[in-house]
Amino acid sequence: MQRLISVDWRATFGFLKKPDVNEGIYLTYNILHKPALLGILGAVAGLGGYGRPDYMRPERILEYRRKLAGMRVAIAPLEAIALPVAGPAASQHGSERGSFRKAVIKYTNTVGYANDGSTLIVSEQTLLGPAYRTWLLLDDANDTQADLLRRLQTQQAEFVPYLGKNEFPLWWENVREWDFQPFGGEQNFVMHSIFRKPSDQKLARNVTAGPAAALFGFSSAAGSFLYFERLPVGFQKMGKEEQYELAEFVLTDFELLPTNQLANLYKASYFNERVHLQFV
Repeated sequence: MQRLISVDWRATFGFLKKPDVNEGIYLTYNILHKPALLGILGAVAGLGGYGRPDYMRPERILEYRRKLAGMRVAIAPLEAIALPVAGPAASQHGSERGSFRKAVIKYTNTVGYANDGSTLIVSEQTLLGPAYRTWLLLDDANDTQADLLRRLQTQQAEFVPYLGKNEFPLWWENVREWDFQPFGGEQNFVMHSIFRKPSDQKLARNVTAGPAAALFGFSSAAGSFLYFERLPVGFQKMGKEEQYELAEFVLTDFELLPTNQLANLYKASYFNERVHLQFV
């Protein structure tokens, strides 16, 4: 039996490193992406990851990636709320229209291999109060996913989950089970998760009215924001190395037209709350 579970994740700080920029400053992704989420879930379930001594062997596939690779997930940033957390930088959790507050932290890396005759000073962009809702499509017949569900519902983790760095621990709350069904996008709808941006060809076909609609095929100008980010969706081999496979994602509160033809859509409900999601 398949179950749709939502989990809210929060952290005081976060750093989801962009590996393609490391000159002068390390930058972070804003939105939690699927490869990072699977690592977090692997920590909760106690699956092997980068801490194992043989993880760099080229033929090795990390246990959490092997066992969770087929899991379908949907992700959305949570809107900002005030929490009674000590310190001005951490007193607000959540995003403003999908974007989290950030700060640049400088520190000295004193690890021996990072210094060759000089001191390495690192500038690192850091997320402040990141918070995300994730929906997980879990299968009771899958032992790993069934164990993961039990741990999420009982607030138990084998390893402490963290957001990008082990000094940025995560906690989770509001584990909910939703009713759900596939959605074909037959009528206008508002998305509640991030979703992959349709191709330019489809966008051109769906333009209906107004300068805003020309950007994305809106049915009306009722929305208030658009957020775009290029995020990892998996891994790909680049010679002997492994790099992120990237895709363009969108977050918006605009109503969308059926002609956008988004894939892997579901509609879900939890009491009076109803959402449209795209699983990746």
